[in-house]
Amino acid sequence: MAGTMIGAQFRAYVAKTLKPAQVDQAFPVIRTIAPDLGLDSWRGFAAATLDDDACSGDEAGRGIMTVQNGRGYIHGLFTYRCAATLLNGRTLHAENLVVLDLFDPAAAAEELLRAMERTARRLNCSTIETLLPEACAAVPGVGSWLIPCLHAAGHERERLRFSRRLDP
Repeated sequence: MAGTMIGAQFRAYVAKTLKPAQVDQAFPVIRTIAPDLGLDSWRGFAAATLDDDACSGDEAGRGIMTVQNGRGYIHGLFTYRCAATLLNGRTLHAENLVVLDLFDPAAAAEELLRAMERTARRLNCSTIETLLPEACAAVPGVGSWLIPCLHAAGHERERLRFSRRLDP
């Protein structure tokens, strides 16, 4: 029985806003989608994203949402910001969606997607746009569970996005 309780405690996921004290703890998770990212770059990005003084309440909502187990270990996250779009009005732009769980990644992803919807509703957004890197679908195993989780949560592929990096 004790083994079952411990296992359940590790797999019961709860979505929580990333706290400044947890930024370093989230670094290994974000490195799975950004392997060349340095710790100082992550700290700077996270600090700017979590800086409440730069936002004027919910009108400029942004943040980092995590999914954690019962012991507080981070198993996934996404970053978000709200902005008005021409076609969809007030939109929650979710990026850097990553789940790192060896046993039940779909359950962790599903909790993150529920948190994404709660966040969008709290910020009065009418649409959620989730940006996944093209490479995400190519990661072995990820495309087989993450994309179906998005579809099951009602997300549809709408656009093609192209980007070009500029030389410094």
